[in-house]
Amino acid sequence: MPGFDIESFRGNFTGGAKSYLFSYIPMIPTGGSGDALSYLVNSTSLPANTISDVPVTWQGFDFKMAGKTEYSPWDVVFRVDKDAVIRQNFESWQRFIHDPTSNVYSSPNEYMMDQHVTLLNDSGGEVCTYNLIGAWPSVISDVPLDYTSTDLAVFTVTFTYQYHTMSQVSYDQ
Repeated sequence: MPGFDIESFRGNFTGGAKSYLFSYIPMIPTGGSGDALSYLVNSTSLPANTISDVPVTWQGFDFKMAGKTEYSPWDVVFRVDKDAVIRQNFESWQRFIHDPTSNVYSSPNEYMMDQHVTLLNDSGGEVCTYNLIGAWPSVISDVPLDYTSTDLAVFTVTFTYQYHTMSQVSYDQ
């Protein structure tokens, strides 16, 4: 068992991933994708998943076995640019999915877009990339406005997606 003291910790801890070192470039089917939009990303997370349990009863005892993998919705917080183009892009995407005035729906292969979020190391190299397959914006949050605040306006886009994969790039780039 390793020593339970500060010197042991200091000697064995080589650093950790920084939560502010990530890259996400929004991919939007209605023409709003590109590197310029990545500068409007305020925060996000690496996506989560859960393996549900399936109880199997045997002689009055519930034995839990692994069930299906469930992928949680993924949130990205965006800064609103001075012309609100980023928000308009996401609202156009939602209208492309379903136009409420004509009640026309697009087909899934037209509105689903793969999204990619990358964890970076201290020198900007890629550590790993999560690929969210078949994503679309299911929720676009409100934009809080406040006369007493000097903060930039932000809003959250919640993506629903089919599943995600993780590609590990390198430990020492």
